Amino acid sequence: MRKILLLIFVITSFGIAQTWESVVENTFAPLSDVFFYSENRGWICGNSGTFAQTTDGGQTWITFNNLPDPSRSIYSIYFFSKMEGMLGAFGDIIYKTTDGGNSWEQITVGEYDGLAVKEIYFGEDNLTGWILTAASSSAEILKTTNGGEIWDSKLVVTSGDIESMSFYSPEHGICVGGGSGRMDLYYTSDGNTWTKAPNPSLPPGYSRLDVRGVSMASDSIAYAVGWGTRSLGLQPSILLKTTDGGASWTYLQQEPENRQYVNLYAVLAIDENTAIAGGGSTYDGSVVIKTTDGGQNWYRVNAPFGFSIKAFNKIGNKIWAVGSGGVTVYSEDNGENWEMANQIPSTSPWATFYDGNDLMAVGGYGGLVIISNDRGNAWQPVYAFADGVCPSVQDIFFLNPSIGFLARNNRVVSKTTDGGLTWFNIMPDTTSTKVNNYGVQFINENLGYVVGKHGSHVSAFYKTTDGGNTWEEHIGELSEQINDLYFFNEDNGVVVGNDILISYTEDGGATWNNATVNGVEDPDDDINQVVFCDNENGLAIGDETFVTADGGRNWEKVNTGVYNGEMKSGVMFDDQHWILVGGVNVIETMDAGANWTDITDLSVITSSQLYSSYADKNGYLWVTGGTSDVYKTVNPVNVEMQSDKPRDFALMQNYPNPFNPETKIKFSIVSSGRVTLKIFDALGREVAVLINEDMSPGVYSVTFDASKLGSGVYYYRLEENTNFSNLIATKKMILLK
Repeated sequence: MRKILLLIFVITSFGIAQTWESVVENTFAPLSDVFFYSENRGWICGNSGTFAQTTDGGQTWITFNNLPDPSRSIYSIYFFSKMEGMLGAFGDIIYKTTDGGNSWEQITVGEYDGLAVKEIYFGEDNLTGWILTAASSSAEILKTTNGGEIWDSKLVVTSGDIESMSFYSPEHGICVGGGSGRMDLYYTSDGNTWTKAPNPSLPPGYSRLDVRGVSMASDSIAYAVGWGTRSLGLQPSILLKTTDGGASWTYLQQEPENRQYVNLYAVLAIDENTAIAGGGSTYDGSVVIKTTDGGQNWYRVNAPFGFSIKAFNKIGNKIWAVGSGGVTVYSEDNGENWEMANQIPSTSPWATFYDGNDLMAVGGYGGLVIISNDRGNAWQPVYAFADGVCPSVQDIFFLNPSIGFLARNNRVVSKTTDGGLTWFNIMPDTTSTKVNNYGVQFINENLGYVVGKHGSHVSAFYKTTDGGNTWEEHIGELSEQINDLYFFNEDNGVVVGNDILISYTEDGGATWNNATVNGVEDPDDDINQVVFCDNENGLAIGDETFVTADGGRNWEKVNTGVYNGEMKSGVMFDDQHWILVGGVNVIETMDAGANWTDITDLSVITSSQLYSSYADKNGYLWVTGGTSDVYKTVNPVNVEMQSDKPRDFALMQNYPNPFNPETKIKFSIVSSGRVTLKIFDALGREVAVLINEDMSPGVYSVTFDASKLGSGVYYYRLEENTNFSNLIATKKMILLK
């Protein structure tokens, strides 16, 4: 009977065992519209069927998963009441609800299946309304007089797009759009007939004339905003105003100090003299500008975020904005200052750091840094917005829980002295998208190194000895851009980069020596990261992976078997035990690359791309991927990294597995008591007792010799008995002879 019960326990325990857990995920996909019916009740919508409601003024959001096509992107929202509303979707689709979103009716409008319903507007009678359906090269405006039962086409554009529509009253409306070398401005003064307005005179030098947003302050006054860029030369964001209902427009030229150079996607007219406009870029981050003098002067207000704003909505005294990254923000002072309303925005988390004192920081696209001060249990999003810019984060390095540094695009290096809550820049930025920093490391608060590129195929190495007040530059001294660095001390370090760049320095970066790299398959392959477990043993990880045993001077190719391909990052515990991360795989070797095991659990790790990895001091592995996804192993992957007094009762997977005939079994116990470690065959029969004795808290390893057993599946069971508890863990292993 004992063996039968044991067999049942083994199967049940193994069936529910988990390897990974998801600890962070983004709140929403990129958002396209926001609509509030009252100060407490509102809705947001966006990509991949995102639709959510708040009934407490944005403190919490409830996601709807009952739309007819849950994957169809939603572009616009309009609610007549808290129960009746419409959503505009891709494919000329409207979803209509009369019961607060509990059920939906799908309605197809228009004749152009490839369009999306970008705007919805209804008059006060809730019967007369308009929708704008649009794509990149065509658009249509339709009107209803019976609450949406029947829609009649009023404007068709087949040679350009329409991006935005605004009505102040049922008779007076404006729609705007454009494209490369094209600006489209239409108006109606009867609610039926649309007329194309002449384009205003713009300064020379614009390569695009897109107008992205429009908002009417009255039947006669409206503001429109659009294109701006730095990457194609300095082209200021387009600002337009009409005082005759859209029949004619004026370009609002700004003084140089007030000019913005980003795409402005949305504008909100608060009154005839006051308006705000929003947009952004990967360099500037979120941009919100405001006018209080009828558009004569616009100034930038405090919006310390890293996403592009796509839509505004005003209800009472509060203004809401949504945009890329799935972010929702609000202002309670007519757009002068903004606060973030949702929990975790979406980013591609490229950098991970854990300092051993509870601080975990993850940074990535859009300048977002997600911080935990309790070993990853609770997370706080912070946009590292500093000196008016918010470029993407490529690397993170903390000296201690308070002082940390970011390597960022546009040559930015940012510093924090309060654990990441606020940041300031310590390296002058540049608007060039070809000058980026990819790695940062500080030996102490004064001495630090930064690597990256200073143009296509141009290396950049920077050194500071005064905490970033001044920088020593070494540009183009190595053969390619530098992607990562590892300094052992102030003099000795290694850098890696594109085209199998691996170099080392013995004088703090004053001069560099090319390392000897053996076994290269393709000299055009790139190296993404370099890690070391001590002063001699290290890995260079990328399209190909290499190992060194002499501090980076000589490297040998590592064969990752069926997992050959680009690896983004890795962890090196010792000269035998490594983990590599890339694609959707987390692979592990216990014998210096001779054998590899995929330890990914795809039922938990659902990201389509994994980026960074880090092992904390307790041996737990952290991996980032996808849209703000952070995963953690349930059990330690390396018990040697654990402290002398472990926090958890844990039984690790044996290594190697499969094995022949010996394997190591590692475990940790948290209390003093009787400990047993036993081996059972597939029928539940006890075949070996490895431990049966009183033990103290700690981390242990035992070798199991199965030379007298036959091939097959076996189970090993750890049991800890104390006066207060009885803890049991069981795992499966395979003996192959």
